[in-house]
Amino acid sequence: MGVIFSAPVNSFKRLTGRYVLTSRLSGHTDAITCVSLSKDGSILASGGYDGLRLWDMKLSREISAPPQRMYNDAISAVAWVIPDDAYLTLCYATSLGMLIFCREAAGQQRFEEILAKRLGSGTAITCIAIGTSDRAATRLATASRDGLVQAWVFTLPNKLENTFSLNFNNTIPIGLAFINNAGENENILFFDLVNGNMHVLNGKTGVASSSKQLGGLIGHVAVSSPLFVIDSVSNGFALYEADTGKYLRTFPTPARARTLPRQVTFGEDGGVVVGGSDNGVVAIYDRRTAALLEIFKPTKGLLQTVQTHSTKETSTIIAASTSLKSDNTIWVWTRWGRRANRGSWRENIRTTLQWMAKFLVLLAALGFLYQNTKAYTESVMDQMMLKARGWDYPDWSWDAPSYAQAARYVVDHHIANFNIPPPKAFKLMDENE
Repeated sequence: MGVIFSAPVNSFKRLTGRYVLTSRLSGHTDAITCVSLSKDGSILASGGYDGLRLWDMKLSREISAPPQRMYNDAISAVAWVIPDDAYLTLCYATSLGMLIFCREAAGQQRFEEILAKRLGSGTAITCIAIGTSDRAATRLATASRDGLVQAWVFTLPNKLENTFSLNFNNTIPIGLAFINNAGENENILFFDLVNGNMHVLNGKTGVASSSKQLGGLIGHVAVSSPLFVIDSVSNGFALYEADTGKYLRTFPTPARARTLPRQVTFGEDGGVVVGGSDNGVVAIYDRRTAALLEIFKPTKGLLQTVQTHSTKETSTIIAASTSLKSDNTIWVWTRWGRRANRGSWRENIRTTLQWMAKFLVLLAALGFLYQNTKAYTESVMDQMMLKARGWDYPDWSWDAPSYAQAARYVVDHHIANFNIPPPKAFKLMDENE
């Protein structure tokens, strides 16, 4: 299924330099386990063993997070629920089974808790998946360490309704994702850490329609339909088809220093695969060819937490250190430009045509400016010539007359004063009639 690079980390070289380090956020005092950037890219949520933190990404500074009160335990998952900026809503989960929703207070970058619910028996919630969403409601799914998988509908202002709840024995859920049809027909992919299984669940009933053995332990999983990528303990980062579970390729990864899970995800609208490590490396791969495109090595320690975010203008990679009982950092790299993400071929053609149209308009404007500047310069020179010969003329310096206008004025007003009409004037009149 592929080869794991056994070379030391230092043998990886920075290949393209497409990304630039734009933020370095410090404040966490323990391992950071999850990060998520809001849809507009303005606020980053990070969670770890020391709780939840929020960050203003424009100013690269920490902002106030809602108090965690009596359930002050480790944060295990974060996700943005309502995508509309007017209702910026965050959902996060804890190691004691709490699912909490917070909403921004009228654009003040101050979040208030609006709903908290303990799920099942109170074991750690390992993952949250977000489905279809609109201004008022969002479908989501959660999974807990004891094998409890649940589907929900969250409705503003603070209503959470359960769609189904199922227990899977002898499993530890490591990943969830909504796939296939939109709306209520969405199915849910469910991944098991220990057995390496993928299950396809009916989005309304939770009934498993199919299962696939992927083989070995799964450290992390990310889905970008119709594909998913996993951190396989035995084979590095591996890519599969979501519909069939068919193996496609493996991405070369540095040899593991320890057998620890590494987060892996898609970036640039599914065009690249980005993965963390247990030795301070973040690697970016071409999703189609598995070629290594770029690496970052901001630290020598654990760098297991990785997430991405894409807009039409930028692609962002976020990585966080996960060392226990130490000051941990979040690094943010950004790539700008129209190739920051890889959209559909129709979008690429449309963008190319738009740039070509802008270029043609610019050329036309430059041509117009050149012609008018030339006419104005020649007009001024003609006026200077007429003035040198003693001919009277009005001040045309503001409207830049043509040669023909100057000639007509000279002929009309001065021909009677000369035995021979000005030959240049007549010649210019003939040329411009």
